[in-house]
Amino acid sequence: MTLHTRHRSRVKSVSGGYIHEKPTGIDFPQSYNVYTESFDDVIGKTKRKKPRLLPPTDMDHDLTERTPAFIKAETGSYIGYSLPGGGFYTPSLYSYPLRGSTARDSENAFYSLKLVAETHPFRSEYSIPVAIVELVDMAGLFKIACEGFLKYVGNNYLNYKFGWVQFVQDIKTLGSITKNIESRVKEFDSLNRAGGLRRNKRLFGSSPYTNSGGGDWVIWSTYGININSDWKVDTRYEIWGSIRWQWKDGVTVSLSKLEAFNLAVEKVFDLGELDATTIWNAIPWTWLVDYFVDLNSFLSANEASGLLQPYDICIMREWKTKETWYPRVNPALKSSGTTGRFVRTIRSRDFIPNVPTMPATRYSFINMNQYLVLLALAAKFHGSSY
Repeated sequence: MTLHTRHRSRVKSVSGGYIHEKPTGIDFPQSYNVYTESFDDVIGKTKRKKPRLLPPTDMDHDLTERTPAFIKAETGSYIGYSLPGGGFYTPSLYSYPLRGSTARDSENAFYSLKLVAETHPFRSEYSIPVAIVELVDMAGLFKIACEGFLKYVGNNYLNYKFGWVQFVQDIKTLGSITKNIESRVKEFDSLNRAGGLRRNKRLFGSSPYTNSGGGDWVIWSTYGININSDWKVDTRYEIWGSIRWQWKDGVTVSLSKLEAFNLAVEKVFDLGELDATTIWNAIPWTWLVDYFVDLNSFLSANEASGLLQPYDICIMREWKTKETWYPRVNPALKSSGTTGRFVRTIRSRDFIPNVPTMPATRYSFINMNQYLVLLALAAKFHGSSY
């Protein structure tokens, strides 16, 4: 099988407004690009012998859609009608991690381990051994010793965060546990089918946020017509993954309905032999280590490596930015203009041939939730001998 990279692109241009020259009466038509699009992928793929599927490969799709700021203005010699301000403008990539960059490689390592861990057929939904350890330690871990204001605040926040919030989350998990068991039985059944067990998982999704904004952005500057604009940038970034699981070569597992149910209960509640993940989560303060190095996902991803293997691991991204322009009125030019919008959407797929062999470090700063926990810990141990 010989694979070749392929690049395709297309542009759609239309007429958009014109400049009228007063002395001669000549009109100068203007144009703009409604959209520009490029697509990079791989061709020459053929179905594999096992499974009978096409292999996954890298892919990048880049689309920019434009609704220019249509401007009307007049000078001594020219009149502009519906001039397309920003008709060929393409929004910048800002913080999007480019293919081959260190940021992209770090994201791939982190999210591929997270994907493997969260789709593992033997993963637990509610670990009874860890819950027992937490109940034993609860009184000592969240005891409020009012030796000072900072310690009082720190203990109370930790008690709320890891006591009540976790308790409510456990109740929600147990409330849906029968559905989880039913779903796990179906996963075991899929492992024996052609193509194995395929799972899709959302891994990250940012709420739309404003990157930046400002004024004095020049959006038209020909024929003596100079128009500025205020502007803002809104961005959204999402990451999800796809993966297939199968029994390892040489491993044959045939489960009856009762055996599959019993195995599902065992794995969902983490009732089997103590494994590395269970021991790690039962040790106090290991969750703090996971803030910086995701050791929990690494251990979970490597459970039962002698029985199961993941393959066709892909990390997909969608990065979408929208720039909005608000033309300023220029009394000297009798100008007016409509709001302009420029939307750039990048969709990509990264094929991950192998699961990372080392725990992934966090590729970004800690979030506000984690920051508050660290502040509470600092307050809890302020002035102590620990």
